[in-house]
Amino acid sequence: SSSSSSSSIRGGNVNRNCIALQYMDAIDEMTEPTTGQLREAYRDVSDHNIHVVWETTILLWMRRLPWYGRLAPPGFEEELKKTLMEYIKTKPWAERKQVAETVGVNAAVLGVGTDAAAAVNDNDDNDELVE
Repeated sequence: SSSSSSSSIRGGNVNRNCIALQYMDAIDEMTEPTTGQLREAYRDVSDHNIHVVWETTILLWMRRLPWYGRLAPPGFEEELKKTLMEYIKTKPWAERKQVAETVGVNAAVLGVGTDAAAAVNDNDDNDELVE
């Protein structure tokens, strides 16, 4: 006997109470296609940190999954920039600037100005955005 809320998996049906999971990754968005290197928007300010910058990573997922973005409270994206700046202040010894410092968190995720911002990291004596 079977209940009305489930049926045979072999027949192509599943329990109506089950949740389907789908694997997703962001490798294509987060890495350079020719080198496989992590894009500047997701790199930490230190080569010693193996973790990606969560503020830009969360925004990436919010853009890819609109339902996820709708869960965020008003002003969430602005808060991300504040938390990133607070984090960066704790790293005065950083090897480079985080691209979002120069172009903003949203622009970093969208790739706006990242070439110019990356040039800042190539020039240790320059604290300003290179045009």
